[in-house]
Parts: sequence; structure tokens; C-alpha cells
Amino acid sequence: MRYELKAIFRSRFTRICLFISIFLGIWSMLQMKNVIGKDYSTENLLDIYEMEYSSCQENVGRLEDGWDYYSTSWCDSEEDVEELEREYQCIVWARDSWKELSKMLESGEYSREELNREEFRIRLIITMADTNMNCWTDLGETPVEQVYARELAELEDVIRLKELPFDLSKLADSSLNNGIDREDSAPLYYQGIQQTAMYLEYLRYPEAKGYYTNSPYSLWAVMSQNDSFVGTAFGCVILFFTSFYMMECRKNRSRQLQEVRPEGTGKICAGYFKSVFLAALLIVAAGVAVPSLMLGAEYGWSGIHTTVLVDSDNFTGWMAYENYGIWHSYFLGKQYSDYKLEGNVYDITLHPMKELELWQFLPLVLILLLLKFLFLSIVGFTIGYAIKRRGIAIMAAALAAGIFAYSQRVSAGMKWNPLAVQTAWDVTTGGMNMTWLNAVVVLLLGTVVTAGILVATQRKRDYC
Repeated sequence: MRYELKAIFRSRFTRICLFISIFLGIWSMLQMKNVIGKDYSTENLLDIYEMEYSSCQENVGRLEDGWDYYSTSWCDSEEDVEELEREYQCIVWARDSWKELSKMLESGEYSREELNREEFRIRLIITMADTNMNCWTDLGETPVEQVYARELAELEDVIRLKELPFDLSKLADSSLNNGIDREDSAPLYYQGIQQTAMYLEYLRYPEAKGYYTNSPYSLWAVMSQNDSFVGTAFGCVILFFTSFYMMECRKNRSRQLQEVRPEGTGKICAGYFKSVFLAALLIVAAGVAVPSLMLGAEYGWSGIHTTVLVDSDNFTGWMAYENYGIWHSYFLGKQYSDYKLEGNVYDITLHPMKELELWQFLPLVLILLLLKFLFLSIVGFTIGYAIKRRGIAIMAAALAAGIFAYSQRVSAGMKWNPLAVQTAWDVTTGGMNMTWLNAVVVLLLGTVVTAGILVATQRKRDYC
């Protein structure tokens, strides 16, 4: 096989595919560094902190100016007034914290890591306060500081809850409850629980913030997003490479020379496919490895313990959870919103999710990725190997690539179309057109059927 691979990579078309693959990888890396992993300037950060400060100050001013109204119209008892005062103290604390963070930045005495850690601390406490304001213990909901008691105790030196001028636990069961009905507040409570977990993860593993870093793992997630054309482009590269290379072998008659060997047609065909499939994998691997090594050399490889949330039924069930197609990021994964209130879709996933660390998640992605590459390779190989007329083979390869690209974009109702299996990363997290188990089965079936078609066409040997 070593000699076959050498012959394959001497081909000009192979080198073109290799160049395209590496170009796609480097382009993805540059896009990620410019957008997702952007290192904000001091001016940018000051603008962000000032915006947060102004928002809090507006809320503080509204409460102060209308205190007499709120304390009489909203509050029916002395306990209600005390609850209003606690919420006021919470907003004042948030306002002052953003102001203090701006001063820390302007002083130049703190590293970017220290500033990030303090920013996430502020966002965590604000999220926890909002979560408890939507918490009703008589409905079975647990105050957020009890849900994450162990994590908060471990990170007390960073979070410093004991320094707060208000008691988080007393914000739960608020009769004020932000003016939201008890039943309608439940999804907001669960949203807060999820967001709290995310901020705690940021503070626990400051070097592994998913989309907030330029790590190679972030690159893999970005390249595998279903709303990115890169994954589709790699699939088209595989289809065109495997089909066009076999057309080239027919044209230069190297295939005919192989077929005169005293071996069965099936063995010759299988030998060709193994070489072409391995070459296709190396081409795609180069496109991923080159930018990954560049990022790893510059930013390191930490973050393998980053948490990824996946659909709890994704690996054993056939039905993906219903959602509105709007996603929000959770580290290196996605969650799809499945809650709507009064026509508004919230960034909430009420469907049960399961936590996996990245090192547990990646093998599942790799299994699905290899099966998808295997299927696309055998489709392209069958076109190039079985169709004698070059013009018809080119048209068939272009049609297959077109159907593949279309199926990737319009995948609804295509649970049993192997060309509609979307990116391995997104399918493994869940919420797509099919579950991970469904995708594995449909790809295996598609591979077997295509291989059967290839075998059937080769029963009669043709040396034309």
C-alpha cells in the first residue's frame, strides 16, 4: 500500500485537493482568531464594562426614582419591602463591581487572565441572583447556591460570596419575582442553572474556556459547526477526490494494468479502495492538523477536561429532541432552544442533557466522522470506478456533491438519508435532524448498500 499511496500523492489532482484542504483549515483558523478568539483591546473591554455599568445604573436610577411607588404598589408587607431592598442591593453591587473592574483595567496593574476571572465572577453572581429570583422551592426548585454547594465551596477564594452585601439565599421565593408568573419563571430558573454551571466551569478551568480561547479544540468545534460551510466543503473534497482519481486511473490505464494481475476483481477493487480511502483521510487530516499544530504551538493544548453538554438520549434513542433551531453555545457544544413564551424563543434547553468531558466526547465524534468519510469515499469511489464514460462520471460526481451539499442544508425529514448526516460534532451534541445512533446506523447501511452496488457492477470485468 505504501507504493500505491506514493503514486496517489504524485497525482496533480491529489495535490490540488491537499492544497484546498489545508486552505480550508487555515481559513477556519483565521476566522476563529478574528471573531471567536479575538483578544479585545483595552478600549474594547472598557466599552463592554461601561455598557454593563450603564445598564445597572439605569436600573438603580429607576428603582431610586420610583421607590415610593414600588414600595407601595409592589409590596403588601414589610417582608416585601425587605425583598425589594435586597434586590436593590444586588443591582447596586453589580453596578459598583463593573465600575471597579473598569478601574482595574485602566490601572494596568492586572493581567488579562485576572481581569477575565473577575469578569466571570461578576457574571456568575449576577446569574445566580437572577436564578434565585425565579426560584420557587414549593415547586420543587432548589436555590442555586444549594445546587452547586460543592463547587462554590471549592471556589470560594475566587468567588468570595461571603463578601457580598446581600444574601443570595434570601432572593429565592420572592413574592416580587421580577413580575413574572410562577409557572413562567420555571424555564428562566433552569436557564440560570445552566448558565451558572457554565460560569463555574470557566472559573474552575480558566485555561479551557471553549469559544473564548484560540485552542485547537475550539478550532475543531468551529470547523465542525453545521452552519459553517467548511464541513460541507471537506465532504465535497472527499467525493471529488475519490471519484476523479479513479477516473484518472482509467484514463492513464493504470487501472487496466492492475486488473490483468491474476487476482479476483473484488480483491483488486478492495485494494484500490483501501489506498484511495486512506489517501482521502490523509488529505482531510492535513487540513485539520496544520492549523491545529499552529494553534497548539502558540496557545497550548490545555482544555481537554472542558465540559460538553450532550442530549442524554442521543446514543440510545432514535428521536432527536424537538427545538426551534436557535442555538446557544455551551463551551464547545451547542444547545438548541426548546422553550417559547408569548411568541419569544428563550435561550433555554429544558430537555435533559448529559455532561461529558472533552476527552470522552471526542471518541464519539471520531467514530461518526470516520463512518461519514467512509460512506462519502465509497460513493465517490463507486462513481469513478464503475462508470466507464468520463463525461457521465464527472456529471455523477457533481450531482452527488450537489445532493450532499443540499442535504446538509435542508436536512429536515431526511432521517434515513446518509447524505443528510450533518457534522459529526453537532450530531454528537444532539438536537439535529437525527440522533447519533440514527446517524451511525444510516451511514453503515448506506455504506453497505453502496458497496453492494459496486460489487454488482464488477461481476463482469471490463477492460475498456
